Amino acid sequence: MKNTNKSKLLNGAIAIGIIVLLVSIPFVGTLNSTPLTLFSVSITPRQEYRIQFDLPHIKPITSAVRQKAEAHLSEVFGIPQPILKSKNLLSKPLVVLKRSFATNTYAGYIKIGSATIPFSKVKAQFGNGDNENEPPPKLLLTAYFTANTTPFRANIFIINSGSVLQYASMTVQGEEDDVLAMFTHGRASYEKIPVGKASSGKTSAFRGKAALFQAAFCKVDTATAKTKDGFFGNAKPTVRKSVVHSIFIIDPYGSGAYYYEPGNRTDVIAEDPFPMDADIAQAISLSTWGFQKQIADAYKRIYENGSGAAYAEAGIYKVTNRYALHYAADALIGSAFPEPSRFIPPKISGEFKFAGFSIFCSAYPDGVRKLWRSSYDPRYGGSSGYRNVALCTAEAPAPWSACVFKNELNSLTRWEGVSDTPAGQPVTSHGGFFTSVEFINKSVFSAYFGDFHSSIAYTVVAGNGASCDWYYFTVENLLSDVRLDETQ
Repeated sequence: MKNTNKSKLLNGAIAIGIIVLLVSIPFVGTLNSTPLTLFSVSITPRQEYRIQFDLPHIKPITSAVRQKAEAHLSEVFGIPQPILKSKNLLSKPLVVLKRSFATNTYAGYIKIGSATIPFSKVKAQFGNGDNENEPPPKLLLTAYFTANTTPFRANIFIINSGSVLQYASMTVQGEEDDVLAMFTHGRASYEKIPVGKASSGKTSAFRGKAALFQAAFCKVDTATAKTKDGFFGNAKPTVRKSVVHSIFIIDPYGSGAYYYEPGNRTDVIAEDPFPMDADIAQAISLSTWGFQKQIADAYKRIYENGSGAAYAEAGIYKVTNRYALHYAADALIGSAFPEPSRFIPPKISGEFKFAGFSIFCSAYPDGVRKLWRSSYDPRYGGSSGYRNVALCTAEAPAPWSACVFKNELNSLTRWEGVSDTPAGQPVTSHGGFFTSVEFINKSVFSAYFGDFHSSIAYTVVAGNGASCDWYYFTVENLLSDVRLDETQ
């Protein structure tokens, strides 16, 4: 009897030891993410990406090009330039990302040269997915880190083929949103049509048929282009402050070429005269413009540098407008514009079979999702009994598809002034991405101030021939201490 008990205890100890050993083994998500069941205990490994980035592959990377890129990156990151033969090249950063299934969050680090820098935060922008056992087909992460006391953020775009990493790009931005560096891993293709692939080589026939469905997936809806006069009624909408945020886009090959382009224009609009009586609604609005043409032209010139003909296209997949008042006021989200909405499922989806091949139309949603939130933030004063902050977010359904370049959000946001120069006020018909919200005034002052924030998320595809690169970055605008009852 005693031997039997000892045997059970021994077997139990062995089982526990094996489980502990298996849990301690690092699993690589892009190679293995299948749950393991042992002794009726399920062990789910975590996904891990180890991405060895390099300079964009479109241009041949000669020793001279590598040397110039190393010098440029040494200046950007404040890290001494290594010997060119070293394995720790600045132009070949290593990124390690680990996904926790328990919290569905990411963490990791970046290795630049010989410096290993942990990410202080990693934010998933899209692509987490519901299937925890498979990596998402496409994923965008924004990772924050500090090199030599200078803060950076890296926008990391990943394409998975099953459980294998197929392609990745990384765009590094500084505090002023400048695009300071670009890196890639693997090869990508331009998925112009947001549907599946044909099972045969009849590409032209497939694309011709697939084009019939593109209008349903990427419909341009101008119904949301509500005019400012329509919201303000008989009051006179007046631009109280306008800011254009331009950014540097720097050649990643270290040629010294850079492009200074507008990336975000934001106007704060209020009624004139501004209502000051207590318990009166005050209509406050923001108009946000993007500059897709200028952004695309900059990337096109970079990819033309030493590589001949090139193409580039820029689209906007997400816009946020934030209102924060310095006085006691209560946001009326119920009367805000645009009205909250969800993505609309397509009317046409499924598999269509033809002679010798088939087309599978993915169920991409249509339109733009719009969300409103309100809250109280003590940083802006006011009173805790009221909601002095309102946030509107609008986003496209598929940031990697043709919807980004042709959908309603991209069309409404594009700057369409008389010239490409963003100086001066635009004509009335070019309202940008227009949002408006009413605040009930809860305090009577002689002057009313607010802080406003706008963010535009860009998608850029650039290349020559069949290969291309995908890049993501954001351009923000902060308008502080804007007086609403007078024009500044």
